[in-house]
Amino acid sequence: MTTLRSFLMFYLPLLEPATNVEEDDEDFLQDTPKELHVDLVVPFKKSVKQIIRETTVVTTRRVLERLAVIYVSQRMAWKLLKVTDEKITEMVLFPTINEACRVLDEGVVARASALDVASVLGMSFPSYCGGIMFRADTVGSKHIYLSLKKWSERYGSYFKPSNAIFSGCLCVVK
Repeated sequence: MTTLRSFLMFYLPLLEPATNVEEDDEDFLQDTPKELHVDLVVPFKKSVKQIIRETTVVTTRRVLERLAVIYVSQRMAWKLLKVTDEKITEMVLFPTINEACRVLDEGVVARASALDVASVLGMSFPSYCGGIMFRADTVGSKHIYLSLKKWSERYGSYFKPSNAIFSGCLCVVK
């Protein structure tokens, strides 16, 4: 597309017929064809320069966009590399605890112990840990809430703490 536009931009003016407005009407019928020598080298050079300019701009823009993506992804990877094993475990468990408190607050489940049994039997949560809500009691609601709030600001709404944890859910209050 760039090539066609460039050639048309420099060659179309050469194809237009040359008209002289000051000619008399009498000369119109006696018009003798004049030979016009058209220089095609200069428009060709101009169009080649235009093509190179536009191609260079597009290529440079694409390279800069790729460099920006690489730079940003490396910075994000560096942030993720700073996460410890304990934080990874918390990032997996705390959203589950958050959802369990939400379910308990909505009245879907009557007691936190029912969620403990369901997490051990249904999610294969380690039975020696006592269940998901027992784990939440061990960690503490304040730590869970502050961690979820910090992660939601940094990583997005997936980690947004529920109102049940904020208000001190009965299952998590220590």
